Amino acid sequence: EGDFMEAFRLFSMGSDKGDGASSYGLGMIYENGLLKEKDSKKAIVYYEKALSEGFLQAGVKLSTLYRAGKLVKKDRRKALDYIRMAADQGHPCAQVSYGRMLLKGIQCKKDEKLAFTCFEKAAAFGDPEACFYLASLYKEGRGVEKNLSKALHFYIRAGEQEHEEAISELHYFTKEEAFSELCPEDIVLERIGVILIRERRLFPTGYVL
Repeated sequence: EGDFMEAFRLFSMGSDKGDGASSYGLGMIYENGLLKEKDSKKAIVYYEKALSEGFLQAGVKLSTLYRAGKLVKKDRRKALDYIRMAADQGHPCAQVSYGRMLLKGIQCKKDEKLAFTCFEKAAAFGDPEACFYLASLYKEGRGVEKNLSKALHFYIRAGEQEHEEAISELHYFTKEEAFSELCPEDIVLERIGVILIRERRLFPTGYVL
């Protein structure tokens, strides 16, 4: 408890100075009752304060709480608003979550083009989930013009970060005729080989690494 008391003191000082991370820390302390009893109202107040101070993870947190009805009454509209707010301000995790909602029409109007844009922004930060979704959209021509070369590129980027679904898709993709027609360069084949061998999946015959 002594460590939490010190954390509370430091977070309080930071929050008073407008530090979003500190406000978020206070929210966590109140949500989980790390000092006394849990205080849902104060937790929400500090999460909202953190978001207003630019700590975008708070937007993801608030969206999750409102979607699940935890600490607050379930409110899908607020859940959507918070995740969209964090996504619009550049939080990769929020961009992926919002993109997924747009892609599937969850709590909002389905919009594959806007979903693609969200994933593209998150992929610029190297997010593996975003790379996986981009690969799928490029492969299927959803929200963007079909481009198998780019699909392969993003499957590789996600696979190199051990994204399991991307690795599985990459495995099946390399067995398709369309893959052979791409005539991938040796360096691309090497990257694919490293991914599939690491996962103990067989690389298609006909290619030498």
